[in-house]
Amino acid sequence: MRIEAAVTKEGAAEFVILAVRSGALASPSQREELLSLGKAFFGRRAALLGDDGRTWGPPDIVRWLEDVPPETLPWREYAIDN
Repeated sequence: MRIEAAVTKEGAAEFVILAVRSGALASPSQREELLSLGKAFFGRRAALLGDDGRTWGPPDIVRWLEDVPPETLPWREYAIDN
């Protein structure tokens, strides 16, 4: 599987933002699976950013994302074997 993600550091906090289709945010089980995948693969907390701008994840990361334009994040594509 390939996933687009932005590994980010803000102050002392390190986390990853995973770009997902908005439909993935509608499914509680898929949201949790993606957050777990992000944490397992990147070794840090994760949040989800839908292609429609909606977010899901830890409240502190989601609040931070509200003030950051998505195009300014350091996006890269990763190959993940699951």
